[in-house]
Amino acid sequence: MLRGVLVWVVLGSLCSCAGRQAGGGPSSRTGPIQAEDIASVAATNAYDVVRQLRRGWLISRGPISVSDPRPAFPKVYMDGVDVGELDFLRSIAASDVAEIDFLSTQESNLRYGSGHFGGIILVTTRRGGGSGPRLGTVCCS
Repeated sequence: MLRGVLVWVVLGSLCSCAGRQAGGGPSSRTGPIQAEDIASVAATNAYDVVRQLRRGWLISRGPISVSDPRPAFPKVYMDGVDVGELDFLRSIAASDVAEIDFLSTQESNLRYGSGHFGGIILVTTRRGGGSGPRLGTVCCS
């Protein structure tokens, strides 16, 4: 009996490791993409940078809702401003980017309001500097 359990434990641990890449790769890293990361890849635009370094950011997060089965892709914000869909990343030169980060749906909704079902890819340009409103900031007109 103990031997049978041991066999299942060993098989289970082997199967869970089979899908992992040894040592990971650029796309397995997490956190923001910094200027030095951007300089390390052959990319001409922000979309290619993300595709090479964090391709998981470009996928759908599932359906928007139970009643709306369309896929929920991240929106793109540049220097704190909503600029559109993922394709907009292709129009941003990699050399203009200081940082690219991903905000989950929850983080996006807290920071920028509701409706960000796929999260946000937040691009900070070298000339923009800022990344929009932060939690806890008070904005007055």
